[in-house]
Amino acid sequence: MQLENLNEKQKIKLKIELKLRCMEVLAERIKNSHTAINEAQDSANNEQKSSSGDKYETSRAMGHLDIEMNRKQLHETEQELAFLQIINVEITYSKIAIGSVAVCEDKLFFIAIGLGNLNWENNNVICMSAKSPLYNELKQKSAGSEFKFLDKIYRIEDVF
Repeated sequence: MQLENLNEKQKIKLKIELKLRCMEVLAERIKNSHTAINEAQDSANNEQKSSSGDKYETSRAMGHLDIEMNRKQLHETEQELAFLQIINVEITYSKIAIGSVAVCEDKLFFIAIGLGNLNWENNNVICMSAKSPLYNELKQKSAGSEFKFLDKIYRIEDVF
């Protein structure tokens, strides 16, 4: 999608697509967490059947740690997904806020959840949480404003 001269309908379509892409990434993380939990549980169960003594206790404890770590990651990802689902991307903004996109010369910043870099239709999109320090610097800025990110000065070309 060409990013210059988008009309409001195209901007909203872009934000909807970015939100859906983020949801896909989170869904994949949730699936991976479930798989990891099941594998750790299976491993602990198999170790229980074939081990004895101290080795058994150590393996069992490590299995429980793996399960708890993956459950924690699963819970955090589910929370991110729930937050993402309530973000309204069907409106445009004139200043950076949750649910907005900031267009800079070679990057798009999508203010939603902290997924980091995504490649979307050959565009580098940085999915940023409202909890990030960079968001605190960016919030309420509008087109024409400048900010520093990774030792480079960026000019905001558009916000929607």
